[in-house]
Amino acid sequence: MLNLLLVGYGKMGNIHAKSIIESKSAKLYGIVDPNLDEEIGKINNVKIYNDLGKVQLDKGIDGVVVSSTTHSHYSIAQKIFDYKIPILIEKPLSINLEEVIYLTKESLKKKIVLQVGFIEIYNPVVNYLKNNEIKNINEVEIFRFSEPVDENRNLENVLYDLAIHDLSVFDFLFSLDNTNILSSETKIHNNRISKAEINFLSNNISVNLNVSNRATHKKRKWKITTNENLYEIDFLNKNILIGNKKNDSQLIQLEKDISSIDNQLNSFIKKIKNNFIDKEHINNIHKTHEFISLIK
Repeated sequence: MLNLLLVGYGKMGNIHAKSIIESKSAKLYGIVDPNLDEEIGKINNVKIYNDLGKVQLDKGIDGVVVSSTTHSHYSIAQKIFDYKIPILIEKPLSINLEEVIYLTKESLKKKIVLQVGFIEIYNPVVNYLKNNEIKNINEVEIFRFSEPVDENRNLENVLYDLAIHDLSVFDFLFSLDNTNILSSETKIHNNRISKAEINFLSNNISVNLNVSNRATHKKRKWKITTNENLYEIDFLNKNILIGNKKNDSQLIQLEKDISSIDNQLNSFIKKIKNNFIDKEHINNIHKTHEFISLIK
């Protein structure tokens, strides 16, 4: 049973805590958050810290899950790296590409497990696509829309909050190598990008990416067009509709009860146990953040 420390107890922190508590392979060692009181710790039977500096990181902590504000990720990661403790950090790792490059290089150099919360990679539809290679792809259309959220949540702009998921999945499935950004159009709300449409060419695949956090409804869909078929992928309902030129269609419904957050945690736990430095994932982190840094 691994001891995991959670840093940050906002909306995502709460979700991570629940996943760790319900895990059969890990337990919640403690929570670090300046806004928590000890009563929450009593409910979950965990230690509560208001400062990471008060945690004895060299005393039985097997891994750290970070879901604090983005601007704090870099300094927290540096401190955790000093103790060579495996770390899972919510996306984005940082909005500063130099910090991303430094942390990914340090992970490889010091052989420290580093994982970023690209949770859609652990969606059953992505697992299906990975295991059933799609060939002769011409075009991918991506739609990720969210309704407006409480401004106090202080989320990053829509590229780092939403588009980052689809870019990480695209690289995981097809690779962002040899990518050329053809055009990008963004709209601003409260001094942050709230809507974006990006067209790019990657390995001869034409991609149209649309994201918005000012939509009237939530949407997480892809359309993949090949020489033979059209794949309509629904990330929310976890199904894939496959059609062909003969107007035949097949609906593949994947298990809705499979939790992406739990799959992500299990992946992290497995890496800790095997001391597995996932170079492919670390490259995915770099390429995804680098792509976003090019959008103005």
